[in-house]
This record gives sequence, C-alpha cells and structure tokens, in this order.
Amino acid sequence: MKIRRSEDRGLTDLGWLKSHHTFSFGDYFDDKHMGFHSLRVINDDVVAPGKGFGAHPHRNMEIITIPLTGALAHEDSAGNKGIISRGMVQRMTAGKGITHSEMNASQSDPVHFLQVWIEPEEKGLVPSYEDFSFEWPKNSAVTLGSYRSKYEAKGPFRHGVAIHQNIELILHNKNAGMFQFDASKQGARWVHVIHGELNLGAHGEISLNSGDSLSLDPQDTQSFTIPTGKTADVLEFYLPS
Repeated sequence: MKIRRSEDRGLTDLGWLKSHHTFSFGDYFDDKHMGFHSLRVINDDVVAPGKGFGAHPHRNMEIITIPLTGALAHEDSAGNKGIISRGMVQRMTAGKGITHSEMNASQSDPVHFLQVWIEPEEKGLVPSYEDFSFEWPKNSAVTLGSYRSKYEAKGPFRHGVAIHQNIELILHNKNAGMFQFDASKQGARWVHVIHGELNLGAHGEISLNSGDSLSLDPQDTQSFTIPTGKTADVLEFYLPS
C-alpha cells in the first residue's frame, strides 16, 4: 500500500493552466511515480476561460476525460467535435495516431477536469471516440468505463465507455460512515480522492483528502471511514489480477 499526497504531485502552472500530475508527465519527471500497471496518467487540470490546448498529436493511448465543473470543447483531425461537461465522460482511442485540441468552452468561467491516460492492450488501433452520460452518484457508484476486449461483439456498451485494456473505472460518492471496495474483486486498485475526506484504518489512523491517491494490492483489505457530516467523491481504478 502506498499513499500519494496531493501536495507531492507535480505541478504545471502556465497562468491559463494549472495541472497537478499524480504520475510523471511532460516536464515533470519522477522515476518513483511513472504509473500503476496500465494506468499511466492522472492529471487534475484547471483551464482559464477561453484558453486551452491547441492542436497536438497522440498515439497508442486510451485518454479518458472527466469534467468536474465547466465545459470542455474538443475537435480532431478526423472531423469529430463536441462539448463535454459534468455528468459526462469521454474516451478517445488515439491508436495509430490522431491530432486534436481541447479548449475551455466558456469565455467567462474556468473548466476543471480530470484526464486519465491508460496504455491499451494493443497498439495501432483505429482512432475513435466515445461519450457516456451519467447521473452523478449520490451515496452510490457508477461505472464510467470498463474493458472492451477486441474479441467482443460490437454494439452498445452498458458500463460506461469502452476501454481497450483490462481495467474498470468506477466513480463513488459516499456519505458519512464505513466504506469498503468490493472485496470479491481480486485485483490491484488505484484510488484517487476527487473531493472530500477518507479516513483509512479501523481507527482512522490515516486521512486522505482531495487530490490524494492510494494504491491497494490484492492482499490489502482496508476499510475507510468518512467523517460525520462529510461526503466524498472517489475514483477507483480496478485492475484485475
């Protein structure tokens, strides 16, 4: 079990962009934090009104974008474009190569979003997009994305966006009280606290707050407590063993 504190993350501050990096990214490099299994990037981004990332290329990566506040406009070299906001998640398969841009869709309000990069099980996939709309959970959970094997039939995907890697991405919202992940699922987990507070251990010995992360291996069966009067939004990356 390893804890990654919010204040220890990398930071890119360009004025119009403030981005906290859980793992090495761009000019921020830490050989002790290069990713976790196939999970390569968790960036916590705030972009100023009317600003954003101009056209830039990606290749061989599953890029998951989760808006928290505001709206994000995207456009790519294949002619795809649209706007995503809170209550939506987007998967972009960069595959064999694509160029795209991401801009704050508002001229007056910042946009805050998480961007996750996952290494795909296979290189050279055909670039594609998928959006999934959901109700932000209330004392419950929703699957934002899960594994789409290349052997599965095409068709509607019931569990969030289809990710080309054996991984499941789950958003939890929990009220005060005890909280534990599904112990029947045998695999490693990376846990990212979006907002709120989790106390780890039977007596709350360790506190996790907004921006903190935690790795759990299959043998770890930790319980969490959310303090009275509090709620927590938690992103769980489940990586089957």
